[in-house]
This record gives sequence, C-alpha cells and structure tokens, in this order.
Amino acid sequence: MLKRHTQIFYTVMRLFDMTFAFAAWELAYLLRFIWVDFPSAVFVPKHLEYLKAAFFVAILTAFVFSFTGVYRMQKVNHLRHEFYHLLRGTFTLFLVTLVAAFFYRDFSYSRVHTIYFLICYLFLLFLSRIIIRWGLEWLHEKGKHVENILLIGGGVTASKFVHKLERFKTLGIVLIGAIETDSKIKSDIPENIPILGGIDEISSIIQTKKIDLFFLD
Repeated sequence: MLKRHTQIFYTVMRLFDMTFAFAAWELAYLLRFIWVDFPSAVFVPKHLEYLKAAFFVAILTAFVFSFTGVYRMQKVNHLRHEFYHLLRGTFTLFLVTLVAAFFYRDFSYSRVHTIYFLICYLFLLFLSRIIIRWGLEWLHEKGKHVENILLIGGGVTASKFVHKLERFKTLGIVLIGAIETDSKIKSDIPENIPILGGIDEISSIIQTKKIDLFFLD
C-alpha cells in the first residue's frame, strides 16, 4: 500500500521536476542573453540550440534525481531534509550538465547561462515543494486524497507500524485509530493513538470511520 501510494506521488513529482528543469533552462537563456545580460555577452547565440539542450536536461534530471535519492520515501519526513536532497541532486545535475556540455563539440554553451539555470532551477524546486506541501495539507484537511488506516492489535510490531506511518502523513496516509483485542499482552501503542473500540465492533468502525485498509498485529 505504501509503495503504491508513494510510487504515484513520486511519478507526479518526477514529471514536475522535469518540467521545471526545462522551464529553468529556457528562463536562464532569457535572463542571460536578453533580460539581464550580465556579464554582457559578445553575441546572442541561437535559441534553437538551447531549446534542444533543454529537452536533454529535462530527461537528465529524472535520472540524476533518481540516482541521488531525491525520490526515496524516507526523504519526505521534513521539508528541511527534502531541501537538502534537492540541493544535492541539483548540484549533481549542474556538474553532469557542465561535463556533457564540455564534450559536446557541435556547439559551445555559455557557462554563465548554466549558473543562471542552477539559480532558477533551485528557486522553482523549492517554491514548488512548499506549494505542493501546502496544497496536500489543504486537501487532506478536506478529507481528499487520504487513505485511512485502522490498527488491530497492540504488540511491538504494531508500535513500529505506528511510528512508520507518522512519517507518511504528508502523503495522506493517516492512522485513524486502533482496535483492542482480547490479548492479555500489554499494549505498546502510543497514548496519542485513539482506541476506537473492541474487536467485536470492527464492522461498524470500518463503516463509520471510512477505513480503507487495516493492519493486523
């Protein structure tokens, strides 16, 4: 369940990042040669060559970000952690792009343009992550795009499961509560998790709480 949910989420994110890479490359061209032109360029190169390179950079972004671990599930814990891995992935992309441009002999790309690209891309990435998280939180508060989880049992495994789910709230995976069993084993479920009832009430709890999936300890 977690794997499927996060795969969909990060497939969308990967497409966003590729689109932003394309947009940042094009924006860097405008800033470097037309709008800002600092330092002053000797001549304005043909846009077509930069446009073709924009497609290459967009595709390269998907590979570099995947390789550097930007789309691993554990990176969604905190925005600060995500920003760190975005920085690492973007600087790796920056270096790989410079190397590729160096070995490409048919056209000489501006190194200053690449720096403009780096700045633009980081800005777009950070801004998009903030907006996406805000948007997801708003949707989750409205009860949309949420998967409600019910925990049955209270052993050590259940406790570990609770702590794991806490890391995926940003993806809309929410632990609604737990159901007590007849087991005499002391419950290890954290106190902040509500006990919704006994095992004999499971049918009514699933219906009233709109449970999507449950975890049995």
